[in-house]
Amino acid sequence: MDPRTGAERRGNLLGALNGFASLVQVRAAFPRGVDRRDAAWMWRRLLVAIGAAHRAGVIHDAVLPEHVLIHPAEHGLVLVDWCYSGRPGDPLPAVVARYRDRYPPEILARQPAGPDTDFWLATACMTELMGGRAPAPITAFARGCMLASPRRRPQDAWQLLGELDGLLGRLYGPRTFRPFAIPA
Repeated sequence: MDPRTGAERRGNLLGALNGFASLVQVRAAFPRGVDRRDAAWMWRRLLVAIGAAHRAGVIHDAVLPEHVLIHPAEHGLVLVDWCYSGRPGDPLPAVVARYRDRYPPEILARQPAGPDTDFWLATACMTELMGGRAPAPITAFARGCMLASPRRRPQDAWQLLGELDGLLGRLYGPRTFRPFAIPA
């Protein structure tokens, strides 16, 4: 039961996701950062996962490295740990303490969350994953997702995905499958 609204909430318990690794594990395997072309497919899939949630009227509210699982070989992505999720306009029920400095400032001020909250957190994950190796256009794109004013940040995942695709197309040409593996 949701203590804020009294509404009943349901959850799914899934078995182990074989072959998946969290972004924490990926980052540890690539201390200098992953290649930006590898980060590109992860970022695209993360925006799709966030967009599907937003379309259903849900904000994840905790897009953090251990909540993003990727399947290296199949280029899959799963966004897990939805216990912090809510509706647009609701304040976050809590922040993950060890990631407190990663949240946008308005969230720490207990202001409402919106789609831009998920984009801010996702962008922090992806820029950290690249370890400072992002080219200037990707760095500029990331800054746009993390502007000081929530109203000036992106609000639509599908539009943001289109912008990212355009940027990636200009930087790297047509999309091609790029094998990715996490070293042992």
